[in-house]
Amino acid sequence: MRDYRRGVHDGVVLDDVRDLEFLNAFRHVFQGKYNQEVSFSDGTAGGAMAYHRLMFRTPFVATCNFATENLGFLDSHDFIGKPENVFVLRLAGPPWETSGGTASPPAAGVALPIATAPATSEGTEANHMRAWSAQMVSDFFVQHGLPAAAKRLCQNDVDGADLLAFDAAALTADLGFSPFAARKVLATRDAFSARRASAELICNSVCASVLRGSVHSTVALHLQ
Repeated sequence: MRDYRRGVHDGVVLDDVRDLEFLNAFRHVFQGKYNQEVSFSDGTAGGAMAYHRLMFRTPFVATCNFATENLGFLDSHDFIGKPENVFVLRLAGPPWETSGGTASPPAAGVALPIATAPATSEGTEANHMRAWSAQMVSDFFVQHGLPAAAKRLCQNDVDGADLLAFDAAALTADLGFSPFAARKVLATRDAFSARRASAELICNSVCASVLRGSVHSTVALHLQ
């Protein structure tokens, strides 16, 4: 992490995580605040090796397999088990395998085609956000530095489906947002959608790389 630089690196990959408790222990890193840097190595003697990084909106991808401890966290944990926090991609085998047989692993540097769910007219991110409750919408805007918008949306019981349906005119006419505040709400919503779509592509690519030459199932987790 010492070499991580915003604007230079697309994200952070945690390869071959052996225990999902590790992800829970460092959730404060994955959910970095917009106005506060995260401290690293501050437990060293006298803090001599300590350094700080702003981790806000940094994509993290973790890979693991069926031998990883605490895999049950994916279903029941209050952080890792929530779809608004973690996007899980499960691969049952090497991505170059097809239903008609098995091909040889591609050479290093060759892109791998990865099957994904069929695209819909609304897109996968819209389907994800559509399931959000009103409280999840409120929490989202608080986490992204818009507490006043979060309060107004919560007071009007705006859930994920409502949020996706709003445009600037509706936010100003129906909920009383100023034009400037409405633009900020929509920009935050749309930036999240674009960032998550990008992270899913990173997740796919990481899984493809990890599975080169391997027949073991792998889970890639995008944490946000």
